[in-house]
Amino acid sequence: LVEFADAIKVKLKFFDELETVSAQFQKAQLSLDNDQYLSLLKKLDDCLAYVASNPQYADASTYTSKFRQLQSRALGSVRNKVAKVLQHAVAQVQVAIQEAAP
Repeated sequence: LVEFADAIKVKLKFFDELETVSAQFQKAQLSLDNDQYLSLLKKLDDCLAYVASNPQYADASTYTSKFRQLQSRALGSVRNKVAKVLQHAVAQVQVAIQEAAP
């Protein structure tokens, strides 16, 4: 009976991660530069893959949708960060070009 309960617990872990990962993304939102953000993206991918590959579980489609929304927001944050870094780099290059012009 204990083994059965442990097996169920392992399977439900991926569903339980939704709130945990979501809360961690909220905290890490301010700092996309750290390794924690990358590990959260990996955990999110793992949870999404597990839930999507087990559609027979109750509410699997709901969790898949919620995980995809969270993934979209997280990747949107990465995209915005990359865009800001590139804009900053372009601005620095433009200044350097103007300063070097005769």
